[in-house]
Amino acid sequence: MKGITVLISCFLAASACAGSIIIESSYPSDVSGNPVSVALGDTFYMTVKLHTAYNLNGPYRVRFDLPYMSRTSKPFSYVGDAYVVWGPYPALTDGTMAVKTTVVSSTDDTGQPLTIELTPTLPGQGIEFFNPQGLSGSYGAMAKLASGTIGGLQWLAPLPQDGGFQNVASIIQPGATVFSAPYTQPVATASKVSSIGVQFETASSSARVNPSILRSVGFSAYVSLPVDIEPWLRPETLIESTNSEITQFVRRALPMDYRLKMGPYNAAENLFQVVVAHMRYVASTAKPDALAALQTGRGECGAFSALFVACCRNAGIPARTVSGMLLGNNQWHVWSEFYLPGYGWIPVDPTFCQALMPDGSMPLYFGTIPELNQRAALTYGFDHFVSGYDIPVLQSPAVISTGGTKVSSVQAWCNLTPN
Repeated sequence: MKGITVLISCFLAASACAGSIIIESSYPSDVSGNPVSVALGDTFYMTVKLHTAYNLNGPYRVRFDLPYMSRTSKPFSYVGDAYVVWGPYPALTDGTMAVKTTVVSSTDDTGQPLTIELTPTLPGQGIEFFNPQGLSGSYGAMAKLASGTIGGLQWLAPLPQDGGFQNVASIIQPGATVFSAPYTQPVATASKVSSIGVQFETASSSARVNPSILRSVGFSAYVSLPVDIEPWLRPETLIESTNSEITQFVRRALPMDYRLKMGPYNAAENLFQVVVAHMRYVASTAKPDALAALQTGRGECGAFSALFVACCRNAGIPARTVSGMLLGNNQWHVWSEFYLPGYGWIPVDPTFCQALMPDGSMPLYFGTIPELNQRAALTYGFDHFVSGYDIPVLQSPAVISTGGTKVSSVQAWCNLTPN
């Protein structure tokens, strides 16, 4: 995200000493500098009113420090009364946070930093989807053959579906639609072609939560689960939730009697934070595997999400991976969701949190994801059994070769743009 500045300089006669810069006020605003109230999940700017002497010795910068983000403006040399607007910033925490404004200059005297307290307002319900955005998406793959002909190729492509933050308006797909097990998700099939492509239109929404409401749900709510939720408690090929190493990791993260001392929201939050602290993001071509992520502490977004989901399931909390894409070209991404009876699936993104808070000390992007309206989900869960084939991860189209046909490589692609 790039900083944006709006300068309004009055060039009044300066009453301060030459070379001095004084912060008079600082507040959250819109991009034009108008004061605004901030709700959790909103994107806002910070505005500072400065009074500077006429005879400055050089340019200065303004730095805004949030608990999880710090940004510094470009250099300015304006004098008199000036307003600097800089941002944007996402409101990611549900409590009061200190926002510190500092003038930085190597040549002039600057006034004391000014710190304000900002408390984002919470939604009136447990989870709220807001600020919907229309998106156009496309994705596909092409196979390069080592031997044989395209007559031996069978394609399976995931299809986006309605649910939670996403409302799919239309899909243009090849071939027929079948449904994978065990999660009953739509998959397009095509054969005897070297490539496959899908186009779709959807409206995706941002998400924010009210933790005080969601904390009222206890583990007793899981006693009787809907039939379609029960599979999200079981292990998958790459989500080894019953593995003893996963069990030990969960036991270290939660108190022994956590089901009595905390609800599933707090338990999932604790697991989220320890996963973020345990992991480091590294580029990898390996399949996302929860146990490997635990053992190495390294991986891409799929590994982060797989480990979080495995931990939740081990603790008795239904959870699932979400495979999809972000805005742009070839921006594949995987995040997670966990289930709370009465409120549905709560989105979380351990990878995004790790980028801002590597030690996991603040559960950023846990339930509140402003950028969720810039994403499209293609599949939920990793295991997909479809048309007699077992596919451990179905994010981009998969190809199966039969007979004497052999595939040397598959090139997948995706694109997501706002309407």
